[in-house]
Amino acid sequence: MDTALIVMGVAVPGGAPVFCYAQLRSVIAAGDYGPLTLPRSAAPANHRRVAVMKAFELVSWRRRLSDDELAAFRSGLSAGTVSLPDDCPIEPGKTINGETFPDTYILETSDYVPVAGAGVLTSRGLCSADAVPDIVNLLIAAFGRAEVGDGVQALLTAIDDEIGSPNLVAETRRLGVVEDLRRSSSATAADLLRVAVAKVDARSDDACLQLRIIREPVVTARRDLRVVVRMKTSTFEVVRRLILIPADTDEQIVDSPSHIVEAELQVFDARDGEFLQLVDTWFTQGFLLSMTMMGATDLLPTPFSSAPHSPDLIARPRFEGGGPKTRLGFGNRSGGFDVLKATADIVDQLAGKRDEKLESRFFEAGHQSQVEVIRWIKSQLENTDVEEAFLLDPYLGRPAMERVILRNGSESLKLTLMVSPGAVDPDAEKMDAIVGSGLHVQGLVAAAEALKSQLCGEVEIIHVERGSDQRQAFHDRYLGLKLQDGTPRVFVLSNSLSKAAGAWPFAIAEVDRRAAWRIAAYVSALRRGLENGHPVTSTVIWRSGPRESQYEVPEATAFQSALWELHGALCEVCTGSDDVDPEPYTPLVDQLLACLPEDQDVSDLGTAVFKGMYGRDRSASLLAGWIEDRHGHEALGRAVAAAQLDEILQQVAPKDGRIGRVHLQIDSLVLAGLQLSRTPKGTDVIRDRLNPAAEHCMLWLELGGAGDRSLRALSAVFAIVLIGLETARQGVDLVPAHRTGLATDYVALLARVLRTDTAREWLALRDDLAPDTAIVRRCLAAAEELASDLHGPVAATWRRLSADPLCVRPLPIADERSL
Repeated sequence: MDTALIVMGVAVPGGAPVFCYAQLRSVIAAGDYGPLTLPRSAAPANHRRVAVMKAFELVSWRRRLSDDELAAFRSGLSAGTVSLPDDCPIEPGKTINGETFPDTYILETSDYVPVAGAGVLTSRGLCSADAVPDIVNLLIAAFGRAEVGDGVQALLTAIDDEIGSPNLVAETRRLGVVEDLRRSSSATAADLLRVAVAKVDARSDDACLQLRIIREPVVTARRDLRVVVRMKTSTFEVVRRLILIPADTDEQIVDSPSHIVEAELQVFDARDGEFLQLVDTWFTQGFLLSMTMMGATDLLPTPFSSAPHSPDLIARPRFEGGGPKTRLGFGNRSGGFDVLKATADIVDQLAGKRDEKLESRFFEAGHQSQVEVIRWIKSQLENTDVEEAFLLDPYLGRPAMERVILRNGSESLKLTLMVSPGAVDPDAEKMDAIVGSGLHVQGLVAAAEALKSQLCGEVEIIHVERGSDQRQAFHDRYLGLKLQDGTPRVFVLSNSLSKAAGAWPFAIAEVDRRAAWRIAAYVSALRRGLENGHPVTSTVIWRSGPRESQYEVPEATAFQSALWELHGALCEVCTGSDDVDPEPYTPLVDQLLACLPEDQDVSDLGTAVFKGMYGRDRSASLLAGWIEDRHGHEALGRAVAAAQLDEILQQVAPKDGRIGRVHLQIDSLVLAGLQLSRTPKGTDVIRDRLNPAAEHCMLWLELGGAGDRSLRALSAVFAIVLIGLETARQGVDLVPAHRTGLATDYVALLARVLRTDTAREWLALRDDLAPDTAIVRRCLAAAEELASDLHGPVAATWRRLSADPLCVRPLPIADERSL
């Protein structure tokens, strides 16, 4: 087991960072496999700067400490004074003084803190009061005093994200803290427990009435354990028991009088009462399914002439929700408790939840703020849980229609706009300008009619007037949302949307559930012609009708038709690794080649053919090979393969330095290896592009990362490993020294990733549930083949991997280990 030091700093963009947080944590030892070779121009993998809210940067640095460095750091931590390492880019050599705190428990429930070892997590360290003023002053310089609160919250959230510990820093406000996180056991397989429910068929509606407490396989000595068991059904606790699990017991059953939804174990050593482990588990009860159908994308005008660049508000896709969510698996398993929960849901719908969190936003006046207001309202209207919406704004005019209402892309939304301008012209440049009776409303109707073909959903505009002289009937400004279950959400808007955050600041505040019902009833009464019991005139002045399509579908060219026909035929090709007979597809390939555009560059044609396979990687790779086999079309075949290689590399190693989101099949990764083995200086591409991406992923996996980012890193690095191994396996014409070096490096990389906690957690699942197991098996097979063929350092590294007890392997496919 090694120990890593992680240091966080905050800086203005490009500026020197100020210390804000540091953490020691146990990590799995890297072994003696060594890092990959990186290009000279590569930035240090253990140093990152991440922009936050475009106002400041979070600077992170991490590395393993030697035994001497760790002993000195921990000694200083106990004494209340530590110094940051000289090679740390965040205030190098800085001495941090503070008050110490003893071991405290960090009780992990749904938020796992990625510290190696097993058992309960504790923290000890120091708090520096001197660090916080420096942090706050820097944020004031970045945001201004009025918005520094937003900056502090964003900083805390960014630190949690960077260290892979959800809510550890944000919930306890750990700024200026240096802490040492440790688990009760340094062994990766200590004498600990896990839980499962005893249920034969997870798809049935039968109640789960037994909890299985299972002892994990251990490498340490077994001992008697005392366990506090708590079980819940819905929000009601039905079991709280203290039980003894003897050292020779592998599994113990605890009965419950009602269906088990949640279980908690507090595990203690039966001899001395030491707290060893907390297990807090929720069991999945069912699934909610919904469907969203995407349509065409409209190109809209910029929101206003001086608006900042806002491509998301200009290219607006249309979409349609699939209606209410479908509930799967939610059976009546808990009897009276199900009725109590249903009753509680009704009360929450009417009166609001006791811990209800309401949203509020404030936007300073300015062009960027106007765009942010538009984005916020667009996000509310496009929420797929929203069925209907109303916007009450007496002065809503043409600018609001063009800037805000037009940006909604939900075709499922029913939107009601209610106006009551009286004699005021809100669209005039001069405030409080007077207009002739009805002229503003006429202009609003004309604007809606002009935008009719681009407006989404059902839109109606209601004009509300008071008395015979058409006076203003209301002065309120509300945005109301009716959710699919009929529950209202209502936001109070500080001023009109026509120039929201333009001439004045703009504030949004959500009201609680009871007030939302009252406002919804008030708006409903206005629609019916009543305001506080008094009659008003409510007239629907415009309603959207059926829209004629504004899109003209151009006639397909012969090349496009041939490509589409070939794509359709190849859709039947399986995704397995079996060879595909090209004979049935030969006429279609010949037809495609016969109608190639003559005026297009071969590289552009290759990209067009690749994109014509619409993401079917196997189809694209087959087609690339078939075209290359045709005399005179070798360059086009290679161009198709190059386009596919570019797409694969962008997924596994994005040029912007992010961890990629990989959704690739084995065939695609094998093809990428083949292409790189045939590409001039293909091993340079691996060194310059894939190696830095792999080391970035490994930094996150080896030095403690958790959550979605770790899973993405795991998928990305397994894909990179397979590409590298396949390049070496298929690269029989590579320079022998280059091939051997590449194979050795990537077998070592495979060993490193198999040693990580994330790999251990996911590959220990059943084969049908674990992600990437097929790719891992292919990596292991390729590594073994290379070791057999190349001998020397490749074989030595493979033998070390095979004998390494920390290198986890996927479970056999037939293994039925219970979850």
